[in-house]
Amino acid sequence: MMNYINFLREVRDNFFEVGAVWPSSRFLGRAFGAPLAHPRGPMHVLEVGAGNGAITHQIAAMLQPGDCLDVIEINGRLAHDLRLRLERDGLLDRPGIKIRLINADLLMHHYDAHYDYILSTLPFTCFPAAKTRAILQLLMDLLKPGGAFSYVKYLFWYRMNRLFGDAQKAGQINGSLSVINEFGAKFEFASRIVMLNMPPARLQSLRRPLPSGG
Repeated sequence: MMNYINFLREVRDNFFEVGAVWPSSRFLGRAFGAPLAHPRGPMHVLEVGAGNGAITHQIAAMLQPGDCLDVIEINGRLAHDLRLRLERDGLLDRPGIKIRLINADLLMHHYDAHYDYILSTLPFTCFPAAKTRAILQLLMDLLKPGGAFSYVKYLFWYRMNRLFGDAQKAGQINGSLSVINEFGAKFEFASRIVMLNMPPARLQSLRRPLPSGG
């Protein structure tokens, strides 16, 4: 319960740092975890913007020996709470499974790996278009060829912001949506709606192309 209280406090005080309005549901977590659920080899996974760790907890529980999960969260209090939660549930000390918790700005962090799968619940329409582009390009570049990146578009959220916000806010949202749609047109291969989340979300999945002839 304290984890959720801290999350909501950070949403109130640092909305554009936290980048979410409510903890993600277990149904959204299952959707994010789908690439890990089928028979597979070892995977290197990156989660950006873990928030209160609702998705992280579900992903961590699905890891198999040989897997590595890197988790980046910019907010120090939420990162601390996430570590305590994973330690409490015995998810940080399992043979053959490596989880690294990183308290950093995802755009400033130095990455030492490429990833089979990247996931994010960051609401990109809350960011200026230039930041949205920088994040999306970085994450696509961090994928291994053939790797997948899944993120959410919160249904109705940007419409409400455009409806009740001023012209400047509407322009910012439209700019970010344009960037999101640009990446989607190039790389999207799957999309699904998760209604049992607050707010309801569309899970979009992009794939980094294989090299020509690959």
